[in-house]
Amino acid sequence: MPMILIKDMDYEVIYSPQSDKYLKKLSKRNKKDLIMIKDAIHSIPKNLHNSKLLKGQYKGFRRIKKDPYRIIFKIKVDTSLLSIFILEIGKRENVYK
Repeated sequence: MPMILIKDMDYEVIYSPQSDKYLKKLSKRNKKDLIMIKDAIHSIPKNLHNSKLLKGQYKGFRRIKKDPYRIIFKIKVDTSLLSIFILEIGKRENVYK
């Protein structure tokens, strides 16, 4: 299962195939929302506590809300690098199914 990896200076963002597919679809329809979601993802390392820990099938994952969108992710801290794995992105009614 291939994943998309984006590295910054102190963190990396890894997109699952379904989240990458959603962003590609969104880029064709609504570039403003795409920019808003990407900004929210890149603000995660600065505001690690600005997210909610999830329960149930998403136990161990966190989520942030950005207008009608939910971004479900997991944070892994290595010795020198913070990894953010983006599991799912979508609107509330579709993301928790």
